Amino acid sequence: MNHFIFFLRFILVLFLILSVGGCSDDDPSGEALVGWAVGGPITGGGTIIHTRNGQTWVQQGESQIPYVRYTDVSAVDSLNAWVVGESSPNDGQPYGTILRTRDGGQTWIRQGSPLDIPDEELSSVSAADGDVAWVVGGSGIVLKTTDSGVTWVQQALDMLPNTAFQRVYALDRENVWAVGSDNMTTAVIIHTSDGGETWARQGEKDIPPDPLMYYAFIDVHAVDTKTAWAVGARSTAFMTTDGGQNWTNKTPACTLSLDNNGVCALTGLRGWVVADTNNICFTADGGDTWTNQTPPASLEAPTLSSALLGVTAIDRKRAWIVGENPIGDEHALIYHTTNGGNLWQKQVSPVNACFRRVSFAGARR
Repeated sequence: MNHFIFFLRFILVLFLILSVGGCSDDDPSGEALVGWAVGGPITGGGTIIHTRNGQTWVQQGESQIPYVRYTDVSAVDSLNAWVVGESSPNDGQPYGTILRTRDGGQTWIRQGSPLDIPDEELSSVSAADGDVAWVVGGSGIVLKTTDSGVTWVQQALDMLPNTAFQRVYALDRENVWAVGSDNMTTAVIIHTSDGGETWARQGEKDIPPDPLMYYAFIDVHAVDTKTAWAVGARSTAFMTTDGGQNWTNKTPACTLSLDNNGVCALTGLRGWVVADTNNICFTADGGDTWTNQTPPASLEAPTLSSALLGVTAIDRKRAWIVGENPIGDEHALIYHTTNGGNLWQKQVSPVNACFRRVSFAGARR
């Protein structure tokens, strides 16, 4: 009888192991490899590209989406994603662009109206799930939806009216960070732990009031409710391990006073920062030390003109970076690693666009 019970337990454990999805190489659903990237061509207009295998990309929405530059994307799963961008006229009434797909990008539907979305460029979107998402932008804009994007409500109203928010990250339905710049003189971090009912400014005592150095945060990413990163202008990188009560300077020397445009933290210790002039920095010890990783060689050698703008990862091995090279004929930058950044390879874009952000269904990004 004991042997029989042991056998049943073994079968149960084996079943659970095989049935749990995730971001591993043997993910049976393949959902972890479904992603989107967004941006805009040099000549203007908007671009959305999509991959279902993490390797090959196709363009989506050409005839469906407004002709504006897109600034951010948030993938919930293989079917659901949000995209935001510049203001676009709609029957003579311009308002910031929010798009939503529910079918993997076969159709993109514009959300909201001038009644609930201001006439401003929307810089970032982050979805907690298929119903709840946040969008931020200029003039202190913080918008939230709880009904899958049917309606949007302004939060943090009049809290920081002169702040241009650059990035928002929703860890879940309750915990959200947003970062930006107040009048291009002071870096700003705000945080909510109650779904946006109340917002608090963070980091004022830890970030020097130096408009030449610490004047703008460009990206933010959280690992859990206690651990988050904020990066930005002049190689700025700060980390909190106590939910934002204290922020510690972790500025990487490997970006040489360039703008840090994107951050992706896998754990409290491991993560990437991407910057101007093709710089990729990696840390395995919480930012105490940084390693400069080598991007792929380009035929046009875009080192001085290119900017790496967005980074995401689905596990310790697999990550993607997107960016732009505005000079020359080759504008699109898409890099991919399958070994933690020891080797980065360039992927082919279906459109010669300048890409701003990237998001995968298997990543909390």
